[in-house]
Amino acid sequence: MAKILYGKTGTDPISFASEIAVRSYDAQDSIVDRVGVGSGTFHLLQQQMDTKKKVIGFNGAEKVPEAVPRHEKDLYINNRAYCYWQAKLWLELGNKLIKDPRWNQLLALRYKTVKGKIQIISKDDLKKEPYNINDIGVADCLSMTFYPAKKLFKMP
Repeated sequence: MAKILYGKTGTDPISFASEIAVRSYDAQDSIVDRVGVGSGTFHLLQQQMDTKKKVIGFNGAEKVPEAVPRHEKDLYINNRAYCYWQAKLWLELGNKLIKDPRWNQLLALRYKTVKGKIQIISKDDLKKEPYNINDIGVADCLSMTFYPAKKLFKMP
């Protein structure tokens, strides 16, 4: 199951990073967007987390990591497409989202194939008609949990 434990828009990176550090105290690792709006939070968390934990930076525009088998890696245009597709597969397997209206962000996502590779609709396109969606932070967070920064586990 996936549950939204904390989310707050419009807060400064220092307050947000501090809150995440406290709330993820028992977590072994934290995956945080390291580009754009998330970069400030990522860098602050790197400094705040104790040495037992690791803050893993995520960049959706990068290529799918080498940890992913080549026959799978070649299906996706970038990390973002790979992670969102893995979240889709996870949900199709019957896994659940704990009820929260913010999950509705997932409903706006679309994909297309570009040169035979899966690409997720851009954030710029989501801001336009017919979507008019300015924030997909919750959807991004779910997708980043499928980032293969460590050993991969096969889904049944």
